[in-house]
Amino acid sequence: MTIHSIVATDTTLYAATNIGLYATTNNGSTWTEPTPTLAKLPVKCLLYSNKRLYAATENGMLYQTTDN
Repeated sequence: MTIHSIVATDTTLYAATNIGLYATTNNGSTWTEPTPTLAKLPVKCLLYSNKRLYAATENGMLYQTTDN
């Protein structure tokens, strides 16, 4: 697994990887795929702004979530 980007919110750490988006709420003890939309897609870049997480994929798609 290659990590391309990491972003932290008040409660969650997100990692953009070549095999999807992963999140942890317990300082990395366990990681989950928070959204099926980005499962297994290469995520290249993350941005957290105004309580929204933005994820850019290798194929040029941009996704956002507001449920953080």
